[in-house]
Amino acid sequence: MGTLFVVATPIGNLSDLSDRAREVLRHCPTIVAEDTRRTRQLLASFGGSARLISLTEHNVSRRIGPILEMLGEGDVALVSDAGTPAISDPGYQLVEAAHQAGHTVRPIPGPSAVIAALSVAGLPATPFTFLGYAPRSAGELSRWIDRWRRSGQTVVFFDAPGRITRTISAIAEVDGTIQLVVCRELTKLFEQNVRASAAEILTCFENGTIPEKGEFVIVARSVPPDDDVDVDTLLRSRLAAAEGPNQAAKSVAAETGLSKSDLYRRALELRAEDQSG
Repeated sequence: MGTLFVVATPIGNLSDLSDRAREVLRHCPTIVAEDTRRTRQLLASFGGSARLISLTEHNVSRRIGPILEMLGEGDVALVSDAGTPAISDPGYQLVEAAHQAGHTVRPIPGPSAVIAALSVAGLPATPFTFLGYAPRSAGELSRWIDRWRRSGQTVVFFDAPGRITRTISAIAEVDGTIQLVVCRELTKLFEQNVRASAAEILTCFENGTIPEKGEFVIVARSVPPDDDVDVDTLLRSRLAAAEGPNQAAKSVAAETGLSKSDLYRRALELRAEDQSG
């Protein structure tokens, strides 16, 4: 039975491809790739000539069976567009299937955008949580920020041009003091790593100090949750100051890190109680 090699490839600088990774990619007759065009360019850089099979989020369910058959005949390498496979791409399903089928699965470690960003962030990495890509919709983005900003953990996430400024703006609106490290184009020619508060980072995007171009990895430091918060007192003080339930919930959410939607429901209950009393 063949072995499935999970091979990390460069996230930008081709010099980061290890000798061991190059040897495995030369050795394996079949390479499963997220984007065969990008992988073909990588192979061309050192004369590799393996057969390439695409594995994407759209075809993963129908490709696993044939790839397992190939593993029955020989070794197979799994690569992603860049970095370590199975972290933010469909590769984990193949790894799981290979384990279940009794194949040996071996990592060929190397570049990872998540670990590279953590290493230059200067923020505690134990514990940290990788969140994948920031949500696209504004409503989900707000809930997503609420979930992690009072977790007490460092978080890492990806974002894309066209959305990154909106994401940073949403974080700054909730709490402009949150510490962020924005890593742009890691290991590439125009690499940029900027550490500042969310409010300061937003200014950098708005004035062009950080161009909204390239690939982004963001590291953020949340703060520990406050279990002693008297939510009702905070909401009542806001309501007494003539704030509506929505604005009261928004203000208390920014102050405590609690869910705005939960606070809004409680604010409505408190207002009804006060009006009935």
